Amino acid sequence: MPSSTASGRWFDGRSAAPHDVTLRLGDRLEITGPGVHRDWNLDDLRAREAQAPLLRLGIAGDPGQVEVVDATFAAILAIRCPDLRKRADTAGGTWRLVVGSLAA
Repeated sequence: MPSSTASGRWFDGRSAAPHDVTLRLGDRLEITGPGVHRDWNLDDLRAREAQAPLLRLGIAGDPGQVEVVDATFAAILAIRCPDLRKRADTAGGTWRLVVGSLAA
């Protein structure tokens, strides 16, 4: 499967300092830069809130996130990751609604 690359900024979730990184999209999303190496499963990727053209990505359980402004890369990523815009708490929200209705 061909890979696509883009430049981005990594935020580790502990400080506000950005780190310049390279994103490589192959079978997984690899994020590399000075002192940064992440290898994320595409099924786990979720887009976090951001204004276009900025795409902010993360995965559950990792406070870090990466930002990229590359329309071509974002389009390829959206095709490869159909759940990219799926909210992580969708099922839990539905469950809370059902339980709340039963309690009333």
